[in-house]
Amino acid sequence: MQTLIEAALARSRTIMMLFVLILIMGTVSYIEIAKESDPDITIPMAYVSVSLEGISPEDADSLLVHPLEKELKGLEGLKELKSTASEGHASIMLEFLSGVDIDQAIIDTKDKVDRAKSELPDDADEPTVTEINLSTFPVLRVNLSGNVDFAILSRTAKNLQDAIEAVDGVLEANISGDRGTTSANYYSS
Repeated sequence: MQTLIEAALARSRTIMMLFVLILIMGTVSYIEIAKESDPDITIPMAYVSVSLEGISPEDADSLLVHPLEKELKGLEGLKELKSTASEGHASIMLEFLSGVDIDQAIIDTKDKVDRAKSELPDDADEPTVTEINLSTFPVLRVNLSGNVDFAILSRTAKNLQDAIEAVDGVLEANISGDRGTTSANYYSS
């Protein structure tokens, strides 16, 4: 009985033709398959944030987190809800089940947050609901600092912003910062 290798060597023309056919099919497939350098990945998550200046983490938990959690727990398709209370601020991370229509989930979340607003303190900031979307996160973050005058640092940041925004594929470059430090976020399109 012949081994596989002996059979392949005995039929070398057939094997070479099969190899060339596989190579051509692979090349055509590679060329024809749609590719995207920066795919829009949908993450079934949302972020709810609310601030109230001057309150302790314990008060943020009881005054801000609990009323929001009470409403948000009833959301359809909600997988997990994580809340964080800190000084003057509360945030809730909502994770939805895979396959949930995230646009509808965001609308439902905003409706539930609107209902919970009546239970929040009057001087609390307007709660915000944000969809977690990778395309809105900065691709590059640059921090500038140094023992130089703020005007020089600011001018350098603006020049850097102009240079980066001139690059193809860059959607925008934002400058944010305080005296002594400036950071820039760069978003690609």
